[in-house]
Amino acid sequence: MKKSLAYSIPLLFTAACSDPAPKEGNSACLFQPTEKILQPYYEFLSKNDKVISGGNFCSFSPELYQRVWDKIQEAEETGLPPAASLPQSFYKIEKDQIQITVTASEAHEIYAAHLAHSLWREKNKMFPWSLTEYTQDQLEDLLQPKAWFNSWDEQKKEYSFRHLLDYSPKETFQIANENVSSFSDQKAAMIDIIKSVRSFRHGIAFSYDGEGNPNDDHDPQEIATMQTMHEEKISRHGCQTMSPYIVQLANVLNIPGETIRGYYFGANHRSALFEFTDQVLAHGDDVYGGNTPSSELMDSYKFWEKEVLSYPKGDPTAAHNSMIHEYKMAIKYPGWGIFYGYCRKGGMGWLMKAFIFEKFGPFAAMDELKDLEARIQDITKNCTTEIPLDHPDQ
Repeated sequence: MKKSLAYSIPLLFTAACSDPAPKEGNSACLFQPTEKILQPYYEFLSKNDKVISGGNFCSFSPELYQRVWDKIQEAEETGLPPAASLPQSFYKIEKDQIQITVTASEAHEIYAAHLAHSLWREKNKMFPWSLTEYTQDQLEDLLQPKAWFNSWDEQKKEYSFRHLLDYSPKETFQIANENVSSFSDQKAAMIDIIKSVRSFRHGIAFSYDGEGNPNDDHDPQEIATMQTMHEEKISRHGCQTMSPYIVQLANVLNIPGETIRGYYFGANHRSALFEFTDQVLAHGDDVYGGNTPSSELMDSYKFWEKEVLSYPKGDPTAAHNSMIHEYKMAIKYPGWGIFYGYCRKGGMGWLMKAFIFEKFGPFAAMDELKDLEARIQDITKNCTTEIPLDHPDQ
């Protein structure tokens, strides 16, 4: 940590030894730094009370506070995203270990790097959107520890990551930058993120030998870093890793989102919610395969807010509503699985079982299925040709 930074008085603590000029709201906890390089950040925060509240900046310890400004100075001096070190516990993970704990120092460095990255991008106007566009709740999703950590307890000094480790914004931004080319607005960027994961597959957790005995010939199940998941193109724990992976890629572009589980299919599946862009990835596993274009893969947040999230987790009505968009897209853009089911598993009977006699009720009317059947027969020449592969974005 750099020791050269100097401040007239601590920037984020009202418990300092002198009284500043009166201010209103949360900006009352701001004090002007002496470092010129940090002056624009002070000015931005002092004018945006909801950003201070959203990030809960006024609660920071002196040590965490210092780390944030060290990381900002690092970015300003190098012109590169702030970085953080891989936690030591990650080097000691055991087989199938999905969660790691980190020290307070490691947690603070990781958190400080992410906060510094968000503010650095904002101050230098690197995106055509701004933190000031978001509500305080959205800023909390973007800036508070829950955005990256599975648990964060400053009093007990307990910090952990589960399934996916996003420890360095420098690493995560490199992944996002390679895959996002549409920066007209946040929604367009989200569509590019979805496109970037369509070639991923669900991890294989179990494998067996020729005699049916379990063996280790399956995908790794340990917690993975963002870079590892990017390179493998495997979501080791399905929706439990894919949903946060997408949220982290959005987060590093200053687009707020969150994950939630217990609504899709009324079970323990994980979804990704993006209120600002009015998008929901109903099930993290929706990205694998299928013919639905990436621009139409996600459901509407407004619909989910009214028809899904207003019910208790596990409620059958919420479960049904969480799946409506997926079924509509399957009819509109039938993929390999639909063709295979119809041509190899039972024709119209299979379609009726899949779309009408489903666990949570019907998702299509008979006239829709008859139209789908006609399209399948036309494309496959009455199931006499090879089943077409999925090409969602061609």
